[in-house]
Amino acid sequence: MAIASDPAVELAPLIYKYLEILHNRELVNHHVNYNSPVLLDCHARELVAWSVNNIDSQVKSLRSCPYQLEMFCDASLTGWGAVVGDTKTRGHWAHDELDHINCL
Repeated sequence: MAIASDPAVELAPLIYKYLEILHNRELVNHHVNYNSPVLLDCHARELVAWSVNNIDSQVKSLRSCPYQLEMFCDASLTGWGAVVGDTKTRGHWAHDELDHINCL
């Protein structure tokens, strides 16, 4: 849950890092038994509660810097094409590419 939220929640690394440290400490205490329960201390419970209560208001830009270029591409049953600025390329599918991973 926590690590998966990293791309979308700005404070996620601060939250899951503490939970990760707590988890690792509990693993050592239980001789690396992954089936043993992890008891959350007061701070961990506060972090989880804050996350649950504030997840809807959290946003994080997926893009941290301006784009350097923009590419447009398309494909059809017979061929493909792409454009970057004024540069264009296109082609027809080879016979062995007609049944490739992207079926149209």
